[in-house]
Amino acid sequence: MTMLDVAKLAKVSQSTVSRVVSGQSGVSPEVVRSVQEAIHELGYKPAPVHKRRGRRISPEDLDCVVLLWTSNHMFDLYSSVGHALTRSVALELESHNLGMVLSYVVDKQRVPEFVARGRVRGAIVTGHNPNQELLDNLTRIPHVWINSHASRKGEVVLSGNEYVGRLAAEHLLGRGHQHFAVLNMLPDAAAMARTRFFRFVVEESQKTCLAYIGAEEMDRVCASDIDMDWFESRVEALVDRLLAETDRPTGLFVPSDFQTAMVYRVLAKRGVRVGVDMELVSTDHEKGALMGLYPRPATIDLAPCAMGRNAVANLMARLDQSSDDHAQVLLDPKLYPGDVLRSDWDRGAKML
Repeated sequence: MTMLDVAKLAKVSQSTVSRVVSGQSGVSPEVVRSVQEAIHELGYKPAPVHKRRGRRISPEDLDCVVLLWTSNHMFDLYSSVGHALTRSVALELESHNLGMVLSYVVDKQRVPEFVARGRVRGAIVTGHNPNQELLDNLTRIPHVWINSHASRKGEVVLSGNEYVGRLAAEHLLGRGHQHFAVLNMLPDAAAMARTRFFRFVVEESQKTCLAYIGAEEMDRVCASDIDMDWFESRVEALVDRLLAETDRPTGLFVPSDFQTAMVYRVLAKRGVRVGVDMELVSTDHEKGALMGLYPRPATIDLAPCAMGRNAVANLMARLDQSSDDHAQVLLDPKLYPGDVLRSDWDRGAKML
């Protein structure tokens, strides 16, 4: 039984149940009685108040866990994938009577003071470029990494970026393509892992695979107020290189849906018919980015909700046991097929 079950039976919110369980004020006697009756009926046992590394929690401590984003890409946080991950972490923590503080940390920025002083129960960290100050301060509190830095003293929940590349390659190989390419304007750690394994699987099948990687002016690509005209011009440069190949690739892998939407636009401007002249596989299952595209490309879901739930479960285990053991949870991404307009890709590109 969970706090959500209690809330449903008592017909109140989870936050109200949390206040009753923790003995906070501001709840009417009638509601308190209703919640207590639901707890008794369901046999719900609230999570115990934790001690951190043998130290009693002081009044200055925050009764919460911090979710730290360390990615250079602000749109990682604001994407639907980022939202799903954040929401799943918050809901799972609430079921353990813990709140969540969201903090965004990038290189050259100071770690939040409450984290540096160890004033939270623990931390869940996601992203790809943690700075050294953050790594040093995290040694003070239990923590779990999501798809990021492999810490000796923290569990890691991995989305399986290598498997993403394999899924994309196997899908396009199975569709009969003979010439392949990767187009990636955001060469962060996750995207590059997807790229490497895509190329490995394709080349292992004795097929050619070209890579078009945009590594220039990454600070502009990673900015929260990215210049879309500039970004489009950089994608155009990569697409033009791809289209100039004698053996034009027909199977294209783009490591994120954010980029795929722009690639569609550029290909359309060049007169390339996606689904007829070229077929794409994308990543992230970002419905908002893909819903207006036709044909809709195959895309790979990283299961962000499962990542969030697993991260909280691992963190709670560390809080309960004060364990220093290192563990990894590897999740299996899932490929969702797109619209199919053509099946004879073994014959190569259909030029206009």
